Amino acid sequence: MRTIFVYENSSDGNEQPCDTSSNPVNPPPGLLRSAYQKINMQKRAKKEMKLNQSEKLDLFLKHLDTFATPEVCYNLQGGSHRKCKCLHVLRDVTIRTAVAKWCVQFSEMKETEQNQIILDWVRYSRLANPTKNKKMKTFLIPYHADEVNNEALEPLQHAICTSAIMAICGIGDGRWSAIIGQSMKSATTKPHGNASNNNAKIPHDNPVVRNLTDHFAKVETMAEVIATRFVRELSGEVTLRFI
Repeated sequence: MRTIFVYENSSDGNEQPCDTSSNPVNPPPGLLRSAYQKINMQKRAKKEMKLNQSEKLDLFLKHLDTFATPEVCYNLQGGSHRKCKCLHVLRDVTIRTAVAKWCVQFSEMKETEQNQIILDWVRYSRLANPTKNKKMKTFLIPYHADEVNNEALEPLQHAICTSAIMAICGIGDGRWSAIIGQSMKSATTKPHGNASNNNAKIPHDNPVVRNLTDHFAKVETMAEVIATRFVRELSGEVTLRFI
């Protein structure tokens, strides 16, 4: 997999809002994260229930096609309509397949790894935009290099807006804002809250674990099936049948 870390200005220079009421503002609820959520659920699914690589690719082909279809980019950061058409390049099936393959590998990463990639892009984008022009496009479309020929490479060199890169990566405004905030303070993502928590795993010889084990062992005997009257008459006592 090849990930683009180089940023440049597009030929049209800026990304600007538009007040045309017929253009979409936000995607339908759940659309942005639907493909990535399915992959996350697959990480915890049983082996026989997991999607194969071909099914994952189809999932992201549909995801990208959904965002390439509108006449203008969705505004994933809130605010007014947009008039840029950054993701129209994904209407080409060759390019869409190359980006979808990248999305499959990106979705299989841990969230901290995903955040680190985005954080690096954000930091590099600032180098391409030293004047901090909020309308300047500073991101490039990531893609799987094995699927791209020389003809398809040229359209991928044009910069895209922030909402377009958020759509490709399935990142909402809240998570994006958190990454932006972290990029202002550090070059690495914030670790998970339990990453260094010594209480996250309790040793087996801990008294709490021993007491809980003894307690549930007693509870288990109370849940067993009581012996039949015939067995009680033969043995003279009430016994428990252990399965």
